[in-house]
Parts: sequence; structure tokens; C-alpha cells
Amino acid sequence: MWDIKVNPDDKVKLTEVLSYKKDHDIKAQNDAEMILAIYYLRNKGNESSDTGIFGYKTWWLSKDTSTYKAVVKSFGADKYPVSCYIRPDFIYNYIALKPTTEEVDEAYGEIFPTMLGVNLSYHMPKDVSQIVQEKIKEFHNKSPLRVKQILRNLSDKLKSDPSLQNRNSIEHFLDKELRQLQDVKQ
Repeated sequence: MWDIKVNPDDKVKLTEVLSYKKDHDIKAQNDAEMILAIYYLRNKGNESSDTGIFGYKTWWLSKDTSTYKAVVKSFGADKYPVSCYIRPDFIYNYIALKPTTEEVDEAYGEIFPTMLGVNLSYHMPKDVSQIVQEKIKEFHNKSPLRVKQILRNLSDKLKSDPSLQNRNSIEHFLDKELRQLQDVKQ
């Protein structure tokens, strides 16, 4: 059904190290097979930690973390750099503290004026995005629609004019727009 092919040599190697920690050889064998099966399924499914925060889909739900030390001892930290465990308390907390869709949307609305702003922030120099974030905080109490419009204009200007990708030009442009916003409010 699962079509899991655990390397027999790896299983023997890991079982040998685990047998020093476990009371029974059968338990050590079962744990070794479970651990290697998790890693096999991750590899088979092309799961990795660099695919995002939720990159791994395959876990062993367990409180036992001591056997991962045996994995590192058996194969080194390079072969399996991430533990195969997910703790039950993590799952419980994740579900219990999970925000609603509305809360996530509201947070994104507060943090990122537009999805373009999110995408743009990945491609801007760090100092530029830092200035934009500071200005968002500074003018948080102002009219959200007007601030979004200003930031949208800034994003469009950044996309269309590469000469603005230095800190001084962006600061001057944003300051000019925000002064207009202050004049409208007063």
C-alpha cells in the first residue's frame, strides 16, 4: 500500500545505535523502521523545509526526541538534518491558537497594503523596504485608503523607474506624498 523501501543497511545501523537506548531490540527495530520510513516518504514526496513554513507533510507524531540523536550519530547531521517528529503539544497549540481567516486577512491588510507590496518587498533592497515599513507605522492612524493609494503609487513608481531604487529618492518621494496626506487631514 505505502510502497516504502527502507534501506536494510541503514536499518541495521540505526537499530544498533537505538538498541543501547531502548529496553528491547524489537522496539529499537520498530523505531528504526518508522524513522527511516518517514524520511523515505519525505524524499519520495519531494518534501523539504525550503518549500515554505509548512514544507514537510510527513511526520511521526511522538514525544520521543531522543532517537533523533541516534539518527545523527548513525548518519551524521547532513543526511537527515531535520527531525522526523512532530510533538502532540505543538499540534494542539497550533490548532488552539490558529487564527480565523478574517483575522489573517485583517493582519495582512494592516501589514501589507496590497499583494503587490508583498511581492515587491521580496525584490527591494532591505533598506528601502525598511523605510516603507517605518512610514506605514508612522501614518497608521491616517486614512487607510489614502495611505494605500500613496503606497500603490510608490510601488508603481518603483516598478517603472529603476533610478528610484536608492534610499534617498524613495525617501523624498514618500515624504512628499505623506506631506500631501497631512495637508489633506489638517
